[in-house]
Amino acid sequence: MAHFFKPDAGDPAAYDVDGRLAPNSVWRVRIAPGSTLQIGLWGGQKLWVRSTNDGVVRNNGFSKTTQGDLTFLTLTAAAAGDCKIETGEGPGVWVTLEVEVGATPTATLNTATQLGTYSGFNAAATVKHFHQGKEGIDLLGGLSHGYMRWLEFSGQNVIESSGPPPAVKPSKASQPWTTYTERPKLVVVRQGWTFPVAGSSSVRNFMLEIWWLPYDDTEYQVLAGHATRAEAGDKIGWGIIMRPFAGDLILYNQMAQELAAAAIAAATIIVSAAIWKLSTRSSTPSTKAAPAPIQNGMVRLGPGNAPGSLWASIQKTAKGVVYRIDMIFLQGEGQGVETARATHREMIRVSATEAKAQGQSTFQMIGKQANPNFVRHADDLARQIGVPGSGKVGPAGAGFPDYEVTLDVAKTLAK
Repeated sequence: MAHFFKPDAGDPAAYDVDGRLAPNSVWRVRIAPGSTLQIGLWGGQKLWVRSTNDGVVRNNGFSKTTQGDLTFLTLTAAAAGDCKIETGEGPGVWVTLEVEVGATPTATLNTATQLGTYSGFNAAATVKHFHQGKEGIDLLGGLSHGYMRWLEFSGQNVIESSGPPPAVKPSKASQPWTTYTERPKLVVVRQGWTFPVAGSSSVRNFMLEIWWLPYDDTEYQVLAGHATRAEAGDKIGWGIIMRPFAGDLILYNQMAQELAAAAIAAATIIVSAAIWKLSTRSSTPSTKAAPAPIQNGMVRLGPGNAPGSLWASIQKTAKGVVYRIDMIFLQGEGQGVETARATHREMIRVSATEAKAQGQSTFQMIGKQANPNFVRHADDLARQIGVPGSGKVGPAGAGFPDYEVTLDVAKTLAK
């Protein structure tokens, strides 16, 4: 499936990876005004590309280059604002990329998202970047405005996401719950959704989060009241408080049908908020996770800075095969961590296979900006399946220096 991805040289902080369309797919990028940013597009050689706002990102041809199935585009930021990069064929849009020019992610918002509390936030400025500031349906008969965003559990963290995988039906949904209120300015409601992963017993857990910005105290009380009733399973309360969610008509309509079924005591996918939250913590991963697909020698798992992350590539250079690791975070528990570990092992095996095909007896594993944990891990691998003591420290940059070890093809393939 066509999707955007982060080029190897890209700054990870500028790219938001959610793995919705592929393990390494990017859904949003951030650019400083007046600067450029390169984005990769897999499977897009024959697709047209356009910016939805030429005043924010220029429709200048994007300096398009291709390498096999990969297309690389250079985005030029003209002015602060939000827009989308759209790709498609004929009249149809296939894949979109959200672009925020002039926006910088804040650790404060990320921390608040983990807790679900937003004290002291400028809500109007924050929601400006939820789906480019596009609001859902207004409060029925009122002047309040609601905005939605998707969040996904990634290891022990919660990250922003473009939403659940397309065309996948949920296996479970929770009743909504109020996660934060600040009278008379803000009501924030969440609802849990669980989706199966095709060909696996594992699942992906998402939260739909809606921020209501009340017009006045009267409408604040109306919204807070509907939120309380929705938590108790009232379908009218749910229909009012979740109106911004109507932008996702497929899931919105399914939830409405499930609520109607619940009213006549039929079996539904709906569970209480407490049960759903518990399920996200107590779900047991399979004991032997399969590796994620490797596409064009690349994998992008997780956000990069949380458990279950692996951003890596296999490169063929004049000096031989190199397994390059840009981001790796394998500590922790859960299906995401197990998948990342299995994928890391598979990338090592594939690197050895590529080196053998080129008639080489060794290959290199390089960690970019390698912290002490990675250095210990790399040295352990070198002792087990490589050349003991082969570790080399690269040039020091802004962070930790790179670290490289030599691994043995025969030892690796014999494991």
